[in-house]
Parts: sequence; C-alpha cells; structure tokens
Amino acid sequence: TLFPYTTLFRSRRMAVQTAILAVWLGGGMVTAAPITLFGTGVDDLGMSLAAGQVYPHYTLLASDDPAFPGPEAFAVGAVLPAGWIAPGGGTQWITPQADPLDGGSPLGAYLYRTTFDLAGTDPTTASITGLWAVDNIGLIFLNGVYTGFTNLAGPSVLTSFEITAGFQEGENLLDFVLVNSGTLPNPTGLFVDIAGTVTNIPEPAALSLALAALIVMVVLGAVGLALQE
Repeated sequence: TLFPYTTLFRSRRMAVQTAILAVWLGGGMVTAAPITLFGTGVDDLGMSLAAGQVYPHYTLLASDDPAFPGPEAFAVGAVLPAGWIAPGGGTQWITPQADPLDGGSPLGAYLYRTTFDLAGTDPTTASITGLWAVDNIGLIFLNGVYTGFTNLAGPSVLTSFEITAGFQEGENLLDFVLVNSGTLPNPTGLFVDIAGTVTNIPEPAALSLALAALIVMVVLGAVGLALQE
C-alpha cells in the first residue's frame, strides 16, 4: 500500500510550510528595517508644521538665550532670515524662538536633541544618512560621542553626513550642537533631513519554531529514505 508514503510526504510538506510560515509571520528572517527618525519641522506623518508651532521630535536641551532656554524648539515656516536655504519635502528649519527675525538670538551654543530606539535590532548594522544646514556652525554627537561631522558651510548650503558607528541597543541620543557666531544677536537655526536603517534581530520564539519544524522535516526525510530501502 502507498498509505505510509502519502502520509509521510504530506507530513514533510506540512513541516516545510510550517517552517516557512514561522519565519514569515514570526519575524524569523534577519531583515533591514528603517529607523524611526524625523527631519526638522515635521509632524508624525512627515508633513510641515505651521510656523511658530512647537516641534515635538527635537528638544532644545541647552540654549544661551535666557529668554528662550528650551526645551521647546519651534518650526520656522516659509518666512526665513536672509541666506537660509528654502525648505522642501516637508522638512523645515527649527529655532530657539518662534520668530527668528524678532531680534535674533544671543551669540553662543544651542543643543538640539532627538532620540530613536534600536531595541530588538543589531546596533552594529545601523546607519544614518542625512543633509543638514546650520546657522552658523554645527557639530553632530551620537550618544555623547563626537561623530566627526562639523558643518562650516552655513545656512545657505545643504551638506551630507553618514553615521555608521557608535549606536547602542535601546535608546540612542542624536545631538546637533550649534554655535551662533557674529558680533551682535542674529538668527540661528537647524535644518535636518534624515533617514536610517538597521537589521532586526529575529524573535527567539520564531526561531525556535522554525528550527523545530526544520528538524521534523529532516527526521521525516530520513525515515522516508529508510522505508524505501
């Protein structure tokens, strides 16, 4: 009779299907995924905030303007100080005060921070790329460590950066430190368009289920060969 063989082949086929389903549904595959990051001046959907609106994704952690010490950072909108590059694609400038043309900001340092979570990922595979412009000088720090990127080009030019090291599991801190230079108070601001990717770590339960199904498939294959001898 063919009954033992048909049952065996069906079992093997089900084992293969189970393994594939476990990997597909359970997150068992090691895949690259986007890092949840936001450019300056956009909402959760990537749309531009209204001028003067508090920007939720970046915190003004330090400010040399006693009138605007933070932690609020403000979206600028379309009316920009002279020489500032025009925004595009939703991303726009953020500043310590709602209207950067209203007397300007004191000379000194301004630190903007955004955070992102790499829980469940392999942080050694993370990479962040972006374009930024600053008024007047900018430096980028990741988790308190200088990344090597300093922007001296000013507010009229977008310059690129790529960060491929210094990430950690869980929460990560990305800081943009600006220096407002000159002789008198003047506008200062930050413009960042940013994206990133990282490799996900498969869930242990999904891996265990996939491995168990594959083991069953191999065992059934061996049994099938034995029955055919």
